[in-house]
Amino acid sequence: MSIIEAAFATFAEERSLAAAQRLEVMLDEAYPNDPLVQECVEVLARYRAGGGEMLFDQGQLPHCAAAVT
Repeated sequence: MSIIEAAFATFAEERSLAAAQRLEVMLDEAYPNDPLVQECVEVLARYRAGGGEMLFDQGQLPHCAAAVT
């Protein structure tokens, strides 16, 4: 399991803001020129567990894991 896959697994388990932020940074650094991954970085930057106006919740994130694993 790669470090990014492990970060996705941690996020899936915790659903915490801290886990989302760690994953956001990892993806941004690992794939700076990949538009699909950068879209996921943007979603993670606006993640909050309950969602909200102009925010995303965990329902918007499954496609991100598929983009990088």
